[in-house]
Amino acid sequence: FNRMVGKRLALVDDQPGVTRDLREGEGRLADLRFTVIDTAGLEDASDEVLAEIAKAACAPGETIHNEPHEVSPETVVWALKMADAEGLRRRAKHQFEESLEAMAAE
Repeated sequence: FNRMVGKRLALVDDQPGVTRDLREGEGRLADLRFTVIDTAGLEDASDEVLAEIAKAACAPGETIHNEPHEVSPETVVWALKMADAEGLRRRAKHQFEESLEAMAAE
């Protein structure tokens, strides 16, 4: 999130659950400008919360409508769940690698 918006707006910690607040920032990639939303993790988010996030992302005027194909709120929910799963996978891999390093150092 912080890299995408070019500012240190979100707290970053390896420990899950440090922050639970939703952050928004303006991102830019070449000539494309977009809103970036840090959901602070979705593992505890209800389907209703995900639906609200998706509905907001698909609201008229949002940059999601610049996609070459239609993006539905259901597609956004799927993408949120996949992105969160990937983040959890990377965090688990990082923690596993740290454990191996600690064991090797003993």
